[in-house]
Amino acid sequence: MKNRWTLHVEDFGNIRSADIEVAPMMLFVGENNTGKSYIASLLWGISEYISDEILNGEKDSLVQKIFSSREINIGKLNINYSNQSDKNTESRHSVYLPASRTGFMLSYKSLAAELMNRWGLDKQEVQTTFALPTIRFLQKLIQAEMSPEAPFADIAESLEKHLLKGRIVQNSQTQSFYYAPESNPTNLMPLYITSSLVTELAPLIIFLKDRLSKFNLLVFEEPESHLHLEAQRILAKHLVKLVNRGVQVWITTHSDTMFQQFNNLIGSTEKRIQKLKNLSYQDDEIIKPEDIKAYQFNIEDGKTDVVPLEQTENGLVAPTFNKAIIELSEEAIHLEAGSEDAD
Repeated sequence: MKNRWTLHVEDFGNIRSADIEVAPMMLFVGENNTGKSYIASLLWGISEYISDEILNGEKDSLVQKIFSSREINIGKLNINYSNQSDKNTESRHSVYLPASRTGFMLSYKSLAAELMNRWGLDKQEVQTTFALPTIRFLQKLIQAEMSPEAPFADIAESLEKHLLKGRIVQNSQTQSFYYAPESNPTNLMPLYITSSLVTELAPLIIFLKDRLSKFNLLVFEEPESHLHLEAQRILAKHLVKLVNRGVQVWITTHSDTMFQQFNNLIGSTEKRIQKLKNLSYQDDEIIKPEDIKAYQFNIEDGKTDVVPLEQTENGLVAPTFNKAIIELSEEAIHLEAGSEDAD
């Protein structure tokens, strides 16, 4: 992403205040129910559809349309550009991957058939309990046309090889999706009988192979869902590959493993980059420090403040993870000491 801007919000849901300086890769971390998905959805809506002129005059209407609810309001909403030349200079095409992807993958046809061409920002009435990012996700899913010529098909194929151990394939007549295990590639398995690993990652694979999508923004809620620790590390490397190919990747996560993997991939110094290469990381798996930012969502008295995390030569410091890990370690040490005393 060439242009940079900062989103300022106040009194938005349970969020007291937030200043988000947009970067090619952003990590939103914090406890549950602190507003990470709220901010991700709002940023998605602004990036996909809205100019700052509309924001200034119709912020409440915008928020209600994005979240399909009249109950959500916002106190302040402003965009500040680093340079005036950055304003609206880049066409954005996005993919939003919501949480609970398995459920959507197993029922998307019936849901999308109902939603198709019925809801959008141009509608005057809120008509659904689904937020707009989810509606767009379902619409894109049913319209997808997988092709080996898609811009990011190579990244999809690498994920299939290293994580799925098989391929996601599309029936050209019914447009339905199946899983073909590499051990028996002619055996096309319906997604409802595959593992949660497959159903959780299937939407990402589909959009990476979608010749119609051509997206330059990926908003990914909880990419670690149903993934083993090693699988999380592999996925993180592929998401950095996307950033280095010009795609903005914005993530909400509760995973200290995935967060640390992103940390490890920050090429903050030439010495660190060389060390990463010695560990067999490729150039396109290393992210520039200026291309990644992280924000922690801190809740106090029922209200959330969004705080940018410090970045050092060793990466980003995330107190939300460190605190829980330290407390768990101290508890384990205490229990082990208690066992020795009992003996």
